[in-house]
Amino acid sequence: MVLAARKCTFNGRKYSAGQTVVAAVEACAVIRCQARQKKGRSTRQVELALLPLPLSSCTCAITSRASKDSRNLQLPTASRGAFRHTLLSRHKLNSVYHHRQYKLNWKKRRRLNRKRARSRKKKKCVYNKQKYGAGTLVVKLSERCLYLVCRKTSVGSEVALQFISNCVCSDKADPGHVNGACKYAKITPEHSMCKQKNTTCGIKHRGVTEAEKTKILQAHNHYRAKVAWGKEERGNPGPQPPAANMKELIWSDELAQVAQAWSNTCPSDHDCHECRQLLTQDYYIGQNLYWSWGFNDSEEWNFAISAFYNEVVDVPNSLVNKYQSLDLPRPIGHYTQLVWAETQEVGCGAVYNGPCSFGILSYNSCKTYVCNYGPAGNFLGHSMYKVGPAASQCPGGVSLTYSGLCK
Repeated sequence: MVLAARKCTFNGRKYSAGQTVVAAVEACAVIRCQARQKKGRSTRQVELALLPLPLSSCTCAITSRASKDSRNLQLPTASRGAFRHTLLSRHKLNSVYHHRQYKLNWKKRRRLNRKRARSRKKKKCVYNKQKYGAGTLVVKLSERCLYLVCRKTSVGSEVALQFISNCVCSDKADPGHVNGACKYAKITPEHSMCKQKNTTCGIKHRGVTEAEKTKILQAHNHYRAKVAWGKEERGNPGPQPPAANMKELIWSDELAQVAQAWSNTCPSDHDCHECRQLLTQDYYIGQNLYWSWGFNDSEEWNFAISAFYNEVVDVPNSLVNKYQSLDLPRPIGHYTQLVWAETQEVGCGAVYNGPCSFGILSYNSCKTYVCNYGPAGNFLGHSMYKVGPAASQCPGGVSLTYSGLCK
């Protein structure tokens, strides 16, 4: 069979399909050499996969520790000592010739090991035929608080297990990964879904509840309908004209997953445009960020979204027909993204962490909110929306939930 001749290579050792390479007992996970059928090929391939084990079958006990050399986990030190002791005991019973022959073979093996060590020096880690430099992330399994990293050693670079502290194991799969590999790396290796969670900013809890999703959508669509009906009188100058094609926003789980991934880094700025692109959509993604410093962990989505919207006080109504960059004392981009007519999906993430500081002041709790929008708004030279009676130019019909908005 063609498959029988193919093997997985892990830190210089070869393994057959179906063989467990490393058992990470503490994280309820294994690295396994497994077969897979590539699309368009008649022969099967083998590859290394970092796989979670059901938490019902083991105890996931992640502790704060340094990385372990994965190769040493294959054969514990105690087992090696017992094996060597057996050999030595056997040779004590043999003749002097055999004892000398054993010592000679031992010296040969030692020279061979040194030669192999020299050849491995300065080489990169290899995992599934891809090379990684020392200190880089190879694969992550977030639901098991486990990363594979390329670590420099005295004899070169080797793939090592890294157990993540301040992390809780879960049977819920990471939506951004398959078999431990980041799906979004095909867009860019720096994608937010491939980022590690920040373990130094004191994350207490994260995510958006179902009740919060409803609140986020209602707040966004309430403000969009207000503008569509021409009821916003503020501006510099105002009022804001009514919108004929303002779409109702709906929730996107993928947008929310990417927003949550960026939230998990406790960011101080936006991620790159490519870093938030989706696999299921080819449109550009817009983003609004909100930070809060306070003394409690209660959510404040209504306040955050109203802060985005209230930037309207500085928005000239002439910007509606042609969006352009203006030299203004305060930002307006959060508002213009919120009411951009062609935007039809939103997804948000949240992180609550602390203690934290803002300037010289310290707080028990900080909040970081990230909302991603698709398709993105704020394109220079484009109109924010078409001016006219509310919902008078809806290609797909009017919204049944929010009066004045389009489907």
